[in-house]
Formats: sequence, C-alpha cells, structure tokens
Amino acid sequence: MKIYRSNQILMSLLVLLFIFNTWMAKLAFNAGARGDGDEHRNLHLQRDTLVETVRLLQEQCNRPRSGSHEKAQIVCPSKLDVDRNKALVLGKQREKSDFLVIGMSTVRRQNAMYLDQTLQSLLEHTTPVDRTTTKVIILLADFIESDRAIVVERLSSKYKEHFESGFIQAITAPYTFYPPLDDLKQNFGDPLERVRWRAKQVVDYAFLFSYCHGLSKYYLQLEDDVISTPNFLFAVKEFIDVNEGKDWTSLEFSLLGFGKLYRSSDLLRLAQFVLMFYEEQPIDILFKYFNNLHAQEEVLLRSPSLFQHIGLHSSLKDKEQKAVDMFFEEDVQKYSACDNPPAALLTNMDRFSMYLPRLPYTSDPGYFWAKSPTFGQWFMIDFEEPHFLKRIVIETGSSSHPQDILQDGYLEVGGLTLPGKGPAQCKDFQTVGSFNSGVADIDDFSDIKQYQVKCVVVRILEDQAQWLLIREIAIWVRPQD
Repeated sequence: MKIYRSNQILMSLLVLLFIFNTWMAKLAFNAGARGDGDEHRNLHLQRDTLVETVRLLQEQCNRPRSGSHEKAQIVCPSKLDVDRNKALVLGKQREKSDFLVIGMSTVRRQNAMYLDQTLQSLLEHTTPVDRTTTKVIILLADFIESDRAIVVERLSSKYKEHFESGFIQAITAPYTFYPPLDDLKQNFGDPLERVRWRAKQVVDYAFLFSYCHGLSKYYLQLEDDVISTPNFLFAVKEFIDVNEGKDWTSLEFSLLGFGKLYRSSDLLRLAQFVLMFYEEQPIDILFKYFNNLHAQEEVLLRSPSLFQHIGLHSSLKDKEQKAVDMFFEEDVQKYSACDNPPAALLTNMDRFSMYLPRLPYTSDPGYFWAKSPTFGQWFMIDFEEPHFLKRIVIETGSSSHPQDILQDGYLEVGGLTLPGKGPAQCKDFQTVGSFNSGVADIDDFSDIKQYQVKCVVVRILEDQAQWLLIREIAIWVRPQD
C-alpha cells in the first residue's frame, strides 16, 4: 500500500482541529463532573468528541483536491493491508492466537548491538510453557540491505531453535509502506536528521502494529535495548487482573515509557493514528495522545518496573541515552534453595504503589516498599501450619536503594494461633534476633527447640525518615523429630 506525504497546510489545520476538539471535550468533561458528578458519561463524551476528530481527518483523505482527481496528500490510511507472508524473514507463523505478542523494532547500531541482551533476557525469564502462548516479533527496520543482512545472519544462527518453534519471528516492511522522509517539518527545534529519524521510527511502529494486529489477545511494545525482570509474564498477567474493572487503553511496565501493553484489537487503530501525525510528533508523545483519544488520562504504571533500559548508544547517530529506571531491581533471589512454606504476608505499614508484602517471600518480580515506618509498626509472615524453624533471613535495602534499610528493629516468632485475624493470631512471642546493617540472619533456635512457630514478625523500634524496602525473605524449616 502506498502512503503519501502530508500536505503541510492541511495537516496543520487538522492538527489544530484535533487540539481544539480535545480542549472542548475536556471543558465538557470538567463542567459535567462539577455539575452532576456523572464521570462515566463525560469520559465517553470526551472520547466521542476525539473520535469524531479522527473521523474528520479520515474524510479529508478521501476528498480529491479542488480541480484535481488526486487525493489530498495527507497520511491518513483507512486500511493497512500487510502481507504477513512477504514480511516474514525468519521464523514461522502460528495458526492459533497467542496470549501475548512482544514487539520491538531494531536497527543496526554502529557502536553496539543490544538486541542479543534483550532476547537473552526474555529467554532466561520465560519457561518453555510460557513460550507456547507468547511470541516475540522483531521488525528489522534498516533501510540498508547489507546492515539488515548482518542482523539476519546473527539472529538465524544464534536463535535457530526459537525461530523454528515460532517463539521468535523477524519481519521487514516494504519500502512502499514508507512516506517520503525528506523535507519534513522541523518541530521542537530538532535538526532535519533527528526529525527524519523520529518520523521513520513512527512509521516503523505503525508497520509493526499492523503486522501484529489480531495475532494475540495482548500486545507488549518493547525497545531492542532492555532487559526484563524474572517471571515478568506473571506480573503482566497480574497487573491486567488488577485493572480489570478499568476501561484502560494501555498499561505500562517501565517508568521510562517503554513496556506499553495494548489490546491487540486496538493495534490497527493505533497504527492509523500514529501514521496521521508521523512528522508532527515523536512516537512517545503520540502514545499519550492515543490514550487521551480513548479518554485515558491516568498513567497506569506497574511498580516495580519489569524492564530496564541498558542501551547507551541510540540508533540516532552520535546520540547517547544514559537514562535508567529507578524502580527496576535486577537483584535476583540469593536464597532460592529456601523452603518458604505457604503463608499470608501481612503488615500495618503504609506500602508504596504495587510493592506488595508477598513479593519478597515469593519468586514473583519485586519487593515490599513502605513509606517511612514508625515505632510499633510490624510486618508478619503467618504460616498456614506451624513449623519448627532452622533458619530465617530477612534482607532490607537494595543495590538501587541502599539507604532504604530497617535501621532499628527486631525479629519475633509466635506460637499457635488464637481466634481472630492479624497479629492477634499468634501468642507467646519471643525475640530471636535483631537487624544488623539492614539484615537479620537467625539460625540459632535452641531456646525454642520444641517450639512450633506459627508466625514471624518484624517489629519497628524507632521512627525512621527513610523508606523501608524488604528485598528478600528466606525461611528454612526443620523436619519434626
């Protein structure tokens, strides 16, 4: 399909129309919210107004110029026909629809190739079962054939098994999919080279979205220079469940802006939308506008982050990117051989965001993070059944947040339960140790040798201004004599 370059004056007028309708929709929303509180109705009013703007843009595409049979030269595709068979370079297509497609676009960098690290991270942190319902689709976006051939050769030799299984696919876009990338608007004071780079990036993404549309239930957009946290797929599914009652357009899994999740059914609309404004705005800004178009103003960000940026050298020549996600923790479990018997994790501390009490006790990504704990607050591991204990290790703080340790606290164990919920369940508390530089490591239970432990409790002894991060909890049990 041929896509024509934008008519500068017409596009400017249409963008102003888009902005005006957005502003009017927000006014209507705010007035309605103050008047009758019918937030749901006004959100739909905002969305309908914005959708109408896009409809007007699409109509302009089909109108011939005055005195001419040519269409107005504006990027406004009403249908994106992608021939998947022609686009596929490596791998094979699966007949069934998957749960998740992970999409990324890559070009060959002169100074570094981060794609290997990204793929290795995804492979290390998914199981063979995960890969039967998930696939990775890589758009090889180099215009220069020799650069693309180098990447193809490297991928085909290193990941042959995963291409053959259909877990990884590599695709290319035909040159005819791209509008002319010369004489573009120099918005934001960017030099022409940078404008051309970001405009091409928008079109790359549009092709990737079009190819992936309908291949799965959900689509996750990643960059080609990131790493993932272990068990990230579980966390993605959990965050989808957490937001089940919300009318969301995208969910996010990194503070830096990549790791965006969409419903696959929305991908074709997303591709059409970003192509309309390919020379007007960078892709990250267009993502935000697309959310606004669907009346999602709130950023639904999962914390801790599941993906970390590792690329120093950008695909744009001479550009370096040193940004890292402060909410990503690469730390892996140090005590994977522990027992950690089934338990409920409880606390009366004020936790931050999605940093749930159970995270440091399980293999799920993340840790527990509380805001400035105070004297008398507690954190409890309440076992389903009582156990004789052999060792307890609780580590606080992390490599990214080394100051967020427990500064003054001690560890207790409690006996069999009493009726009720919360800390009153345990009785006969005994202190078994304290924290040294944020770590409690207790392996001497001689004083309670015959004592079956029902719960382990961390007690806060003093207010602290610093937040508290519990990174890992490891417990070993002793077989009954």
